[in-house]
Amino acid sequence: MKTPCLIALMSVLAGCAASGKAGNESNEQLLAAAGFHLYLPKNAEEEANLKVMPQRRIIFMEKAVKPTYLYADHDECDCIYVGGQAEVGRFQQLLTMKRNADASMRQAEYNQNMY
Repeated sequence: MKTPCLIALMSVLAGCAASGKAGNESNEQLLAAAGFHLYLPKNAEEEANLKVMPQRRIIFMEKAVKPTYLYADHDECDCIYVGGQAEVGRFQQLLTMKRNADASMRQAEYNQNMY
C-alpha cells in the first residue's frame, strides 16, 4: 500500500532524474511535497532581505508569532519557502526516504555492474 509520502518521494525522484540541477531542485520539490508554501518577494525591500538570508538551508524565523521556518533561494527561484514545525518534520522524513532510496539505487547499480 502506497502512502502519500511514498508517492511524493517517487514523484520527487522522477523529477530529479530529469533535472540538470538535481540537488537544489530536489530540495525544493521535497519542501513543496512536505507542505512548505512558496513565497515570492513583492517589493525591493523583500528582495533585499531575501538576498541577505542564509541560502538553501532551513532556518528558524526568530521573531515570528508561531514557529516558522524559511528556506531562501535567491539564485534559482528568487523565492522563499515558508513552513511550520509539521512541514519541517515531513521534510526531514522525505529527505531521509530520498537518501535511503538513493543509497539503494547506488547499491543496485553497483550490484548490476558486478555481473
